[in-house]
Amino acid sequence: MIKLSRPVLTLLSFNAIILSVALYFLLFLDVSAETDANKPPLVEQSVNVNAPIERPEVNYTLLLDRALFHETRKKIEVPVEAPPPPLPEREERRAVPSSSFKLLGVVFHEDGSSVAYIKNTSANKDLNLTVNEEFEGWKILAINKNSIIISRGGQQSTLHLIKK
Repeated sequence: MIKLSRPVLTLLSFNAIILSVALYFLLFLDVSAETDANKPPLVEQSVNVNAPIERPEVNYTLLLDRALFHETRKKIEVPVEAPPPPLPEREERRAVPSSSFKLLGVVFHEDGSSVAYIKNTSANKDLNLTVNEEFEGWKILAINKNSIIISRGGQQSTLHLIKK
């Protein structure tokens, strides 16, 4: 048996206490947790569980008529408009200046109407137009899926949807 002096025993017992406290902090306390200064303040709120729930006024008839995952759901049929009559062969087609107008988009509504979104780049104006409406002297004859057919002074031209 090894005999240790009193100061050595005191030092060893002090080291054992420090190690056990350090082990306690490492195992049982989360040192990486937020401090109280970083935590948001707690706000007490009282909630009346018997109060009626306020819901916004919403019309759900469209959802009920066309349930999303029901077998009777109907597909929206977009009416196909007849293409305009072809021009006589002697008449030449004049293209719309590509730098003046851009077809940004086309929207078909359930009621059969359609809207063409056109940007006039020279005047920096956006236009929302339907069939038979006029802009800058051009009249919209037909709105198709990827293009519109316009005419001015008996000449027809097709404005195609821009590609990004």
